[in-house]
Amino acid sequence: MKKLMSSALFLVVLGLLAAQPGAAQNYNELEKIPQALIDGAKKEGKMVWWGTDSSRYSSKIINAFNKKYPFIKIAYTDGMGTEFGDRILMEADAGVCTVDLVNGADSFLPQMTARGVVKHIGDLPFFKIWPQGAKDPKGYWFGMNSTRWVLGYNTRDISSADVPKTYDEIVDPKWKGQFAIEERPDQWFLGLWLDWGQEKTTKTLKKVMANNPHVGKGYSALTELLMAGEFKFFFPVQDYKIVQFQDKKAPIGWVPLRPTEVTFQGAHIMKKAPHPHAVELFIRWLTSLEGQTIYNKVTHKASLHPGMATKAPLGVFPKDTQYTYRTPESYELLAPGTALRKTWDQLVHGM
Repeated sequence: MKKLMSSALFLVVLGLLAAQPGAAQNYNELEKIPQALIDGAKKEGKMVWWGTDSSRYSSKIINAFNKKYPFIKIAYTDGMGTEFGDRILMEADAGVCTVDLVNGADSFLPQMTARGVVKHIGDLPFFKIWPQGAKDPKGYWFGMNSTRWVLGYNTRDISSADVPKTYDEIVDPKWKGQFAIEERPDQWFLGLWLDWGQEKTTKTLKKVMANNPHVGKGYSALTELLMAGEFKFFFPVQDYKIVQFQDKKAPIGWVPLRPTEVTFQGAHIMKKAPHPHAVELFIRWLTSLEGQTIYNKVTHKASLHPGMATKAPLGVFPKDTQYTYRTPESYELLAPGTALRKTWDQLVHGM
């Protein structure tokens, strides 16, 4: 389990480095699709994808893919990663598999890999260029994007000068009952635990809960409630979601959390994928320079492709921002019975 990486790699991960001269030609050769794979995908004619992106965005990605490969029908289901993980394990118990590609079920990846239901994809060409730390060293998952988690606030209810900018400010009693957190420890709490350790993180959570926050389910749902004025600020919020709401002219502002957690949303192919050729073709396209350019444009999520010269969604963060990095392996800390899980469940859910 690693929480830190080199600053040079971090710049690549956030999409701040331009492609090197001649890189595009190398990528074209690397990303060339074998005709046999196309023929196999054409025979299958379809694939099933479960993901956490809204259908509003995934449909645009699928349409772009179908312009090049119109013979594959993609059935997409959007939802929460925890729901997908539960369903995958239930199917594994029953000895069946109805899905080809899953992204967002990061917390279940250790279990799914141990159960042998995830396909090894480390030999696919794109794996050679994907950044270290944003792919499984054993070759079972890759990061579809890089996300920085921030504090979002309603600009109608609170000014940029007054919004809390540190955890010490968040726990000020003046904010009692006026903010929200998500019900899972996957993001900010896990990030603090990795960076600060158990003692300091536990003390911070106690102070947060003493301020009586709204505890809700789903980052998108909570951001919608934030925009509706149900509370003044909410954390953590994905950087790309801030941009998505700003595109809709929503009254949303943001400040970096300190430390700011950086995550790589894991994606994987099922070992018993019912449409193995179609899903591999889609993954090869999605991770190509062409696919990543479209993915970044549609979702505002930072690409991990080293040939991308696009900036992270919210641009440059303050120079003094501190970061903590999380990969799916970190979810081992969230398993039932661990100190982190017991602390969260006791203080947040009263269990």
